[in-house]
Amino acid sequence: MESTSSGVETMGPVNFLSIPREIRDLVYENLLISSEPINFNSFSGPLVYDIDTGLLRSWGAIPQIAHEACALFYRRNTFVILDGDLHSFLHSNISSWVLHAPSSDPRRQQLLKINVNSWLSKIEVFQEQSMFTDYRELGAGLRFLLACPRLQSVVIDTGRGFWRMLDDESKIAVEELIRRLGPGLKVHMEGSGYRSGVEYLI
Repeated sequence: MESTSSGVETMGPVNFLSIPREIRDLVYENLLISSEPINFNSFSGPLVYDIDTGLLRSWGAIPQIAHEACALFYRRNTFVILDGDLHSFLHSNISSWVLHAPSSDPRRQQLLKINVNSWLSKIEVFQEQSMFTDYRELGAGLRFLLACPRLQSVVIDTGRGFWRMLDDESKIAVEELIRRLGPGLKVHMEGSGYRSGVEYLI
């Protein structure tokens, strides 16, 4: 606390990490949680952004803040992804340059990496349908989802040939997702409406 000439006490600068974690989480929630699903494509790359102002480059300035923000961002939002972009989304790292304290020499920097699939909670996977639709890519993507330990909800929007065209490995992956997610896994086949994966395979 500092006193002014009028005797009124004012607060000095506040270190964000000195604020209780519960308050920091409220700040992250206000900035990073979207009421609508977030679209991802391979051109936009890994995402950590302010819904109103775009990419939050400053999150990477302090490793602890970057980890906290990324954890909440990927755990609390729903992501909409084309099947062909699923691999690049799940296997991308959030990379930020972090200055070594106490030096501010830009040559003394380290790369901070935050793995997306360790935090992902909810995802919608869309497969564009045409006479040339290849279900192998979707099948491979679903196998990648098994590596997401916090996954709670998966919606697959695909065509009527979905199950019939999957290879054996991909069918095993879907069955494992059913065991893990139960009604949290839903399949929408073109023209047939949404059904849980369990109902679909029966």
